[in-house]
Amino acid sequence: MSGDLDVRERLVLLDSAQDVGRALAAVAPVSAQVLHQYGSALVVAAKDTVADDELASVLPGEARPQAVSAVSKTVRRKLDDTAALGVAALEMRSSERYRSAKASPIRR
Repeated sequence: MSGDLDVRERLVLLDSAQDVGRALAAVAPVSAQVLHQYGSALVVAAKDTVADDELASVLPGEARPQAVSAVSKTVRRKLDDTAALGVAALEMRSSERYRSAKASPIRR
């Protein structure tokens, strides 16, 4: 779960704008949806019952859903600024510190 939503966010890195268009349409039949698009980087949300292999089967080309922690530094360096910011935002939302802060009541 990330943030306030009861979904599992997975990162999908795509090669082209054409692949982005295909992916946007392809994920709905497997009970998933694109929550964020950062250039060619998509954040796809799915219930825990949707396996990564099931999601990968509908994505274009060799695209695979992955946890943000699995993205290597080499791949991160190749991202454009928009995609890099999106990946950083997902990384923050996926952190234990962020989830704990979101779950805690506001203290004054």
